[in-house]
This record gives sequence, structure tokens and C-alpha cells, in this order.
Amino acid sequence: PVLKVALLDRAFFSSRAHPARSLLDRLARAAIGLDETSARGEATLAKLGHVVGRVLAEFDDDLGLFAELATEMEAFLARQDEAEEAIVARTSRLVEERERREIARILAEDEVARRLEGRDWVPGAVRAMLEDPWVRSLARDHLEHGEGSAPWSATIATMDELLWSVQPKARAEDRRRLVAGIPALVASLQAGLERAGVEEAMREAFLGALVDCHAEAVKAG
Repeated sequence: PVLKVALLDRAFFSSRAHPARSLLDRLARAAIGLDETSARGEATLAKLGHVVGRVLAEFDDDLGLFAELATEMEAFLARQDEAEEAIVARTSRLVEERERREIARILAEDEVARRLEGRDWVPGAVRAMLEDPWVRSLARDHLEHGEGSAPWSATIATMDELLWSVQPKARAEDRRRLVAGIPALVASLQAGLERAGVEEAMREAFLGALVDCHAEAVKAG
């Protein structure tokens, strides 16, 4: 059919906008890099078969058929491009979100690690809680509010207060401060562990272990 068009209309060779050439260009564009095993490839093959089938079955001497099919192919390609752009945008969002989570986790781990470094006296229960649930709580604060935000600073302050609370208490004023500050500390720890998704039974187990840690800190002092 294309050879027949070229014989009927010499503009086929001189005009890039010729309907038959426009259709050929769109068919070629659709075929470049075609993956026949993908859903997009299958849809494209079906469309190519439909268009070529109409040309073979219907063309006689009316060039309007090529113009109609070129427009149809252009619309088909535009829809496929839009679908691909949507997939790329969605993938980009997922990658960005994963990167944000990784950065938040790294910063949270760094805050905890710097406070635990060189403090071999930190009880195992407290160390384990800070290195996992508390890191998750800090990371969530970073994701939702940002580094340096009030929630982020409050979670770090709770960690600092917790570490101070389990240090040996040699002075009477430190022991009094510990006793007075325990209710607020426990409330802050509960809130942070809830943000980290720690189940109630595990929260209660940690707080029970913390009571022993505080008793040991007073005794050691």
C-alpha cells in the first residue's frame, strides 16, 4: 500500500507531513525498543496489527485513511507516554521516600551511638532499647518533623535524661532529682516507645527493668 501511495502521489517523497509518511513514522516510533513480553509491548503489538490490518484491508486510493490512522497512532502513543511518565513519577516518589527513611535512620543511629560510645556502664536493657526502639522513634520524628524540630529535640532530651538516670548517684541531691524526675521520664519513654511501635507488654517489661537499673544506680552511688 505504501508503494502504491508513492506511485499515486509524488508528495510522498517531498513532504515530511505526508499522511502515509506520518503513519510510518509513528509505527516506527512505536516499534523502537519494543518488549513483546511486557504489557505495554503486547498492547503496542495489538495496536500495530490493528492499524496495518486496516491499511491492507481498506486502502485503495484515499489518503485520508493514512491521516486518520496517523492521528489514531499519535493518540495511542500519547496515552502510553502518559502512563509511562506516571510510572516513573511513582517510582521516583518511592525511591525518594526510601532515601528519606534511610537518612532518618542513619541520623538517629548516629545520635544514639555518640551517646553510648565510651559509656560501658550503661545497663544492657537500656542500651538495647536505645539501639533499636529509640532509634525508630527518633527516625520517625525526623521523617515527620525534621532534624532539630521540637519533637526531635524532646526525644533526644529524653534519651539524655534516661542515661543520666542510670548513672551511679553518689550525691544526695542527684538521688532526690532522680526520684522527682522519674514520673516525667517514664511518661516520655512511654510516648517514645509507642511512636516506635513497641507493644505494651514489651514497654512494661522495659520499664520494669528500668526500675532495677535505678535501684542499682542509687546503690552503686
